[in-house]
Amino acid sequence: MAGQAEMDQGGEVAPPFSDIRTAEFLGRRVAEVAQELSAGRAALNRRPVRGIPGGADGQDPERRGVAHREDIEAIASTTA
Repeated sequence: MAGQAEMDQGGEVAPPFSDIRTAEFLGRRVAEVAQELSAGRAALNRRPVRGIPGGADGQDPERRGVAHREDIEAIASTTA
């Protein structure tokens, strides 16, 4: 999707309703495909492969948007 909001307009104008509808559709489709992929891996008894080159792990070296297992375990151990 190649959309661009007019930054000098208020939220009631930008982004246009059509862009919002397109984003909703594409987001729903991504969720459906992710569910199919997950179900397919489960049916084949395959676990997700973490840390493959070019994957999400390599795209966020500052760890701003990806929840890493060790981070989750550290949080869980402090709240237990």
